[in-house]
Amino acid sequence: MPGGRVKAEFAAGKVSLEFALDDLCCLIRPEDRDEFLQVIASEDAVIRHVMSQVLTGMTEDGYSGRSSGQLESWDEKYPSALDQARRDVFRFADAVLRTQFEVAVSGAKRMEALQQEALEALRQENREVHRQLVAALAQVTELERQLYLARSEARALCSVAGCEVHGRP
Repeated sequence: MPGGRVKAEFAAGKVSLEFALDDLCCLIRPEDRDEFLQVIASEDAVIRHVMSQVLTGMTEDGYSGRSSGQLESWDEKYPSALDQARRDVFRFADAVLRTQFEVAVSGAKRMEALQQEALEALRQENREVHRQLVAALAQVTELERQLYLARSEARALCSVAGCEVHGRP
């Protein structure tokens, strides 16, 4: 049936109207149109088809509202509602991605700072352990030196007294 053609049938108290789907909005009184469209816009199928147009430019079956068809024409003087919705979605997605990227970068910087703190703590602990090892080695060296001197002195005394020293030389 061509658009705009309305057929009314009255039979046994029933009214039957036929019209082109394209003309449906024109048949609704202007004062009722916004409420009608809000009711229709709340239907899952309508939401699915509209989002398909916003994201891909057309419905699953290839229908589309008025659109330039190009995302690159952002400077269009009078964008269609579909073009404007697509721009809004992409701007929102861009803002979300930027925010998520900033959060990820911030998290990476925090992790890097924590790693640097942990590495510095390990280095400090390593320096302390090294200092303690050097001090312990110095004590062992000093004890060995004192033992050597004590043995040398004991040998000297024994050689004067005529006795024998047992143990390591």
